[in-house]
Amino acid sequence: MAKYTIKDMISDQHPLYQRYNDSWKLNYDAYIGGVEWRKGTYLKAHGSDFQTPSEEITAYDENGNYKGYTKLQPSPSSQAADQGVNMGEGTFYGEKLRSTPLFPYVRLYTSEYNAILFNILPTREIVADTQGLQPHLNMFLGDVDGEGNSINEFMSQVDVLSTVYGIVWVECYLPAGFHHPLWKLHKPTDVKNWKYSYDTDGRLKLEYISMLLQDNEDFYVYKIWTNENYYIVWEPKSEDAHLHISGPVYKDGYYVIEGENELGYIPVKPIYQSMKVDDGVGHTPIFDIAQCQKAVYNYTSEIYSGITYGAHPVNIVDEKTKSMNDSISAEPGSLITVESPDIAGNGGYVFDFKAPSMESITKIEEYINGIIEKMNTVAMIRSEDLIKASRSGAQIEQYDSKLEAFIRKKATSLENAEFKLWNIWFDWMDAQIPEDFSVSYQKDYGKKSLETGIATAKGMMELYENFIANYADDSNDEDAVIAADLKVALKSRLLYLFNSSSTKNSQ
Repeated sequence: MAKYTIKDMISDQHPLYQRYNDSWKLNYDAYIGGVEWRKGTYLKAHGSDFQTPSEEITAYDENGNYKGYTKLQPSPSSQAADQGVNMGEGTFYGEKLRSTPLFPYVRLYTSEYNAILFNILPTREIVADTQGLQPHLNMFLGDVDGEGNSINEFMSQVDVLSTVYGIVWVECYLPAGFHHPLWKLHKPTDVKNWKYSYDTDGRLKLEYISMLLQDNEDFYVYKIWTNENYYIVWEPKSEDAHLHISGPVYKDGYYVIEGENELGYIPVKPIYQSMKVDDGVGHTPIFDIAQCQKAVYNYTSEIYSGITYGAHPVNIVDEKTKSMNDSISAEPGSLITVESPDIAGNGGYVFDFKAPSMESITKIEEYINGIIEKMNTVAMIRSEDLIKASRSGAQIEQYDSKLEAFIRKKATSLENAEFKLWNIWFDWMDAQIPEDFSVSYQKDYGKKSLETGIATAKGMMELYENFIANYADDSNDEDAVIAADLKVALKSRLLYLFNSSSTKNSQ
């Protein structure tokens, strides 16, 4: 703790956090949609949104009872509209926010990736009876995070959020009073500061990490890990905020609980979606797809505005015709009293229906369709238009192979990350990870993957039987090891195939 103070680790923000935080927020809001998306006020505000004359709308109370009419009041400024200030009832910008539909492409694509990856559940060879850990393992596998999520449910969440953000952080920690560690998922928007450095062996090592656990009315609550200690820190939001629980020590403006890091290294691992951009930042196509979704959303709002302003014509009348009528309407079937023309045909009425051209809406629709097409290409999801345009199945198969390669990278990343987390788990239990421990994620996504797997297993079985019949020598320890390894590999392949067929049959 001599090198870094608590203030250094929680008050400062990592430069990469500052660079990517807005994009992370957009990606997450685009995935969640609904209220979070509207709250982000991703619609651009135009001058017409606050300069257009107010119009009357029907108003109802919270019980659905009719209240009469109310005026839509203009927004104070375009800057305030862009920032979402005063965007509630009574503004046309607020009306657009409530009326413009969102098409959640980010959620659809992310769910598609996740469904492909977890169509066949991962297989794990985890036996630790020799160390007396099996009861703890069984409990952990059914609830890995203390929130009731099984290991497959937890890793599915890791996959979804790493797709959204490009990276998530997973902590393996031993809670007070627990007999086995738990895993905790941290979004990158909550990991505000971290530091990597190379040790004397040239290995990249995490020196500290600061994670926001809670943001409540009075405090920010952080958890900090260093290689020597861990800290739970309450940062007051005001001078009047006081922590009324026993245990934390007040120093340097923070309430702090400090404990020893028994592992000697930081038990937090970054899980990248597939490729690391920098330490703490990963690549994901959602960065581009979320921008496309935002563009489609904004152009859809332009269609809403165009219909609002242009689809209903106005009635233009001369002053004399207006003075002859109590009210003038442009509604169908309405009657307007006008002056009769003289004998020469002079005079008479002057009124006309006027409306802006709606041609721009057609152009906007064409542009939106173009964005959606390009978005499908970025997401590697084939559309119906691609299927119709393909002259043979070869083009579609080649298109699908790109998606399969993308999902395969995700599977490899999750497989490697989970194995590292299991190493930390066994370190907390002061035990050796079993020699036959294995984690395997599905990496074959073609239609013939199951047939290929069966053929592979059949070949492995023939190899095993041939080795035992012709080469194995019971008195030779090396032959016994080879036979044992072949048996374990065959068992793993058969277990994988069993899970594959079971999963497919259950759907």
